[in-house]
Amino acid sequence: AMYAFLRQFGMAVGVGVGGSTFQNATALKLGREGLPRDIAAQGEGFVAELQRLADGSAVRAGVLDAYVFGFRAVFAVYVGMSATALLLSLLVRRFDMNKSISTEQTLQEVGVLRRRSPRAVHSRPVDEKRG
Repeated sequence: AMYAFLRQFGMAVGVGVGGSTFQNATALKLGREGLPRDIAAQGEGFVAELQRLADGSAVRAGVLDAYVFGFRAVFAVYVGMSATALLLSLLVRRFDMNKSISTEQTLQEVGVLRRRSPRAVHSRPVDEKRG
């Protein structure tokens, strides 16, 4: 259950942080290029419009540069988060998981007698003396 929770939490944080970083970095670069910043808010939707622009147009080049800047910013944020996680993991002490389990729950043998057949498979070795 903990694995599933952490996985879902990580996905939610990853999508939120990545999307926000991409949008903000792209808007910053678009503003520097003198292009409308609201293109960043419709990043995926503007791709169709981008394909209609001429290959050599300054607007197309500026938007593509802004997209590249946004993806690089997302990469930098994730590398920073990974480096932080690595440094924090060095602070975790060694924890031994090889401990005996003590519990009050036990298995009971049922008092049903079964006829032993020669083909019976035993879960424990049969004592030769007891038969």
